[in-house]
Amino acid sequence: MDSYQNEEYISDLTDRVFLIKQELEAGKIKIATHLIDGFVASFEKVRLRDDGKVDPSTVDGRIRAMGSAINHFVEREKTKSNYSIIDLQKAYFDILFANFGDIFRIMIDSGDEPYKLASFFSKKTDYAQHIYDVFPEFFAQIKEFWSVASDIGVIHLQDGSQLKANFSGDLFPSYSENAVSTAGLYVDTISLPCPILRVGRLHATADKSEFTRLLLKHILSCMTYRDMALEEIEPAIVLILPDRRDFSENNIEHLMAACEPYVLAHAQYLYDRKFENIDDFREFSTTLVGVEQVLKNLKRPDRLIFDTEWGGDAKHQLTKLLSDQDRLSRKVVGDHAGMEVFFNSCGRMPQAYSAKRNAQELGSTPYINAETSWLYYTWLIEYESQKFDINDVELKNMHMVHALANGMQDGFSWLGNVPTNKIIELRRNHLMEEIRGVLSSGVDSLIHSSAVDYSKTTQQVVDNIDRAFIEHQRVIAKAKAEKLRIYGLDVLPCVANGAIAIAGALTGNVALGTISATLGVFGLPSIADIKSKFKQRQERLDAYKGSVTGILFSHKSD
Repeated sequence: MDSYQNEEYISDLTDRVFLIKQELEAGKIKIATHLIDGFVASFEKVRLRDDGKVDPSTVDGRIRAMGSAINHFVEREKTKSNYSIIDLQKAYFDILFANFGDIFRIMIDSGDEPYKLASFFSKKTDYAQHIYDVFPEFFAQIKEFWSVASDIGVIHLQDGSQLKANFSGDLFPSYSENAVSTAGLYVDTISLPCPILRVGRLHATADKSEFTRLLLKHILSCMTYRDMALEEIEPAIVLILPDRRDFSENNIEHLMAACEPYVLAHAQYLYDRKFENIDDFREFSTTLVGVEQVLKNLKRPDRLIFDTEWGGDAKHQLTKLLSDQDRLSRKVVGDHAGMEVFFNSCGRMPQAYSAKRNAQELGSTPYINAETSWLYYTWLIEYESQKFDINDVELKNMHMVHALANGMQDGFSWLGNVPTNKIIELRRNHLMEEIRGVLSSGVDSLIHSSAVDYSKTTQQVVDNIDRAFIEHQRVIAKAKAEKLRIYGLDVLPCVANGAIAIAGALTGNVALGTISATLGVFGLPSIADIKSKFKQRQERLDAYKGSVTGILFSHKSD
């Protein structure tokens, strides 16, 4: 009853009731046929007081819920109308250039790459000390900026129907492998993390010189994306947009809590024993002091991987890790072998889960260029699909990971060395769809098709993906052999060799809810939006939850 006496609440409720009337009259909202009678009955019950405000006792739950939902959508539309992605990106890059513009200009004038400038300045003791001292305040300002402004980017991406991918798996893309150059012909919009937020986590553990090196390297790399991010092209080619878990302490806490089952599932896989909670896993890990003790208890060593580039077996991986006296984890767990496994599990699984969650929220797919991170991502969705029963005999039927380079000695080829100015030119001239049609030959139709176009079993879906990408491989090979030039794009210099992989997991049903290669084509809104807008939006969410997707572009050779 208190809300009935609260004039501020009554004024707000009045605004929302009239907003429903306004949006209905404008034809901006539709009501399902079977719900119309109930809505009309609820709306006709609404009465006004003498002062023109609604009598809250006459407004039932149906009208209140609809009013809240419509108000939310109207606010979203206002945000999109008032603030563009360009506005957001300009504000962010203004901050970067105000603080690091001098070093960036030195880099451009000298022709050096970010890592060289970062290494040079990090060795200057006074400079490294200065960066280390002022960073906490700068970090707080950046977190405040994103907490206020990130919704602009999120709303635009959620409501966009373009093909979207969010970079995951590392602090920031390598300068030598520009994300747009690598995947710009296959993905419309690539969102990149804020390197300040990513590197900022290391402030308390890395020494001053190493922290300065990492910070400068990734900030300078990020600054090279400014011109592409500020191109007034719809949809955006690239934008800096952090996972909200990067700047919210509460979200980080929730993330760790949500990831505990996956950490424990990974531990169960490794040691073939169930752990009650993280503390149980930690206590067990403390008993495994040396490498031999870990190996003795390890039942499935194939997933004891710290870095795929190291190669070798579990013993080699663990020994190589412990031999690195400068590793950041050493400051946390020392030279304790069991705790290194624990620390790695507790770091990798939340990273993979965060990539998945961010993709779901943006209606995109994780774009993972680090193979180690890719492995943990695929393991995560496997553990999730199995509800952590590692011994489930149906595991292989429930999980799909298909490396398209498999069986091709020279690796898989795609157009991944495309000059960024050429991407921009193609987009400006609205040629992207045409060039995809010529070069993808099956991939584009695969991406845009719906679940009903596919057979029901996992293996048949894998076969469909395989056929489409093999045809794509043939088209690329033909174009390469003929030194083809399409819409001003020289194909030969742009052919990248390596691996592309697609991962998808089915949760609880061997029937595929939606194909893993859709790359977020639905353009899903946030969970709150979906629940209150249209029934088909909820159905799309249900389908999306049925298949967690990810893609990997991995350069193997040139």
